[in-house]
Amino acid sequence: MKSIILLFEVLISQNNPNLFQRLNLGVSQDTFVNRINTIGFDFNDDLFSLYQWKNGIKEPTNSHKMFHCGVFMPLDTAIEVYKKCSIRDKLWSKKYFPIFASYEGEFLLMDMDSKSENFKKIFIYSPLMYSKPVVVYDNLNSLFTTTVKGFEKGAYTYHNDKLQIDFDILYEVCKENNPISVYWNE
Repeated sequence: MKSIILLFEVLISQNNPNLFQRLNLGVSQDTFVNRINTIGFDFNDDLFSLYQWKNGIKEPTNSHKMFHCGVFMPLDTAIEVYKKCSIRDKLWSKKYFPIFASYEGEFLLMDMDSKSENFKKIFIYSPLMYSKPVVVYDNLNSLFTTTVKGFEKGAYTYHNDKLQIDFDILYEVCKENNPISVYWNE
């Protein structure tokens, strides 16, 4: 997981240095465990690797996308979104933790239930498309592998610091790298 994140880091720093500079420093393991335990989740090595690398984007907005539906929320923001959307508003099951947002009502969620057959899979919550979250990436590693390959194949580019997406190329890259995902295989 760490090696693909570092490759992704190189791509972001080269293609959108302004966005890269907006990424917060990562969190320590103690901070991660303390925060994630406040909402009843156990330690998750993949999620920790991500937040150890960087702790989301400073003052995130929809213009800070790193990939499709990919505005990286700081850990504390993600916890607040979880409390609001999952616990208070019951938009999705309590087993899903939000990591990325589109700021247009879509979220990428990780299944945090270690007993679930979908443990660590990444779901998309998109109320305009689906009535419940649907698997979009096989796991965090495949999300970042897909994103790196998306940049390499031209599905993702930046123009004036704004993410441009060629959805035809992206669809093929996503389908190839996420064979068990419902989203790309419908």
